[in-house]
Amino acid sequence: MLMAELVHRHIGDAARVGALKSAERAQLRRFAGRSALAVLAAFALVVAIGWLEQSEQRAVLALPQATRVRIYKKSLNDMTALCGSLATADSFTARCREKAAFLAQFPECHRDCRTLIEAYLPKPVR
Repeated sequence: MLMAELVHRHIGDAARVGALKSAERAQLRRFAGRSALAVLAAFALVVAIGWLEQSEQRAVLALPQATRVRIYKKSLNDMTALCGSLATADSFTARCREKAAFLAQFPECHRDCRTLIEAYLPKPVR
């Protein structure tokens, strides 16, 4: 009788261990699926943000050249008037950053323009 009881316990323990391992495997599969979904969602978010950030530049480049040059010159004049002075008030700094970011989208923004806007654009970080 003792031997039968030991066999029954051993088989019962093995079944419980097998069920536990099966539950652990199922939990691991759910975790892996959720992790993969989270990574995919994060990647999609990064792609969407990058695409949206470049949408203004695409719109600027899509303008007819004469219109683009006219808008560029007006924007450059506006920025020079508001932000060109070293004594620009701190209250205008955010507005100057917006204007600088806008001007940076234009292919016409060369040396003088770049010199003006560089003070207001974010510095690259290593």
